[in-house]
Amino acid sequence: MVLIASVGHADAVTLAQMKKRGLMTVCANPDSMPFADGLGSKPAGLQVDLARALGRELAVDVEFSWIEMRYQAAYVECDAFMGVGILPNDDSPLKKTEPILWIEWLAVTKPGRSISKIEDMDHLRVAVQSGSMPHAALLKRPVDISVARTRDGEVLDAVTSGEVDVGFVTNIGLGWYLKRHPNAAFTQAHGSIVNNGDGYFMGIGFRRSDSAMAEEANRILDKLRKSGELASIFANYGLSPAKMHP
Repeated sequence: MVLIASVGHADAVTLAQMKKRGLMTVCANPDSMPFADGLGSKPAGLQVDLARALGRELAVDVEFSWIEMRYQAAYVECDAFMGVGILPNDDSPLKKTEPILWIEWLAVTKPGRSISKIEDMDHLRVAVQSGSMPHAALLKRPVDISVARTRDGEVLDAVTSGEVDVGFVTNIGLGWYLKRHPNAAFTQAHGSIVNNGDGYFMGIGFRRSDSAMAEEANRILDKLRKSGELASIFANYGLSPAKMHP
């Protein structure tokens, strides 16, 4: 089921038009913590907090359109995404800010087990998300692969309980898990041990807007960095912001 806070399509706006209108609409997945939780009476999450801080500095109200798939943004009120990939040779029509978050895969195990190369997982039970980069790489190895778990928290629970020997999760999922389970302990290795690929940066993306919008958002993000507010927002979810200029 798709949860939508506002219906009807409207073109996104330039910075000047947004300020005149006094409103910024933000698209987010309602069931994607630590990014967003729109299922309760009070929306919460990293992207929610970022949107509110941005709206405050822009002197505009913020409303959320809850969508589960990115393409659904075309059918709701949606000026911005608080998390979009920033990739090499990016030809996206979105106006994007500087990076604010780094995302990568990690291989995690219980303390005491060493995982430093892909061969170390041979004949072990490994939890991965179906279709992920680690899943594709491990299909070529003699590994007992489990794809029953679809969320990082479920994978980490399985590692903790001993249901699996190794789990692949994102650094975002691990940070959020440790925030909620401060006594949990894991040994971790970079996900590149199973693939030459690396992670990627994420920033804020504005739909059908102008360069002035991204420039103003960068100015605000820089202000939030210098004041410590950005780090505080991220810390609420066990995370740290990426450097402004990687």
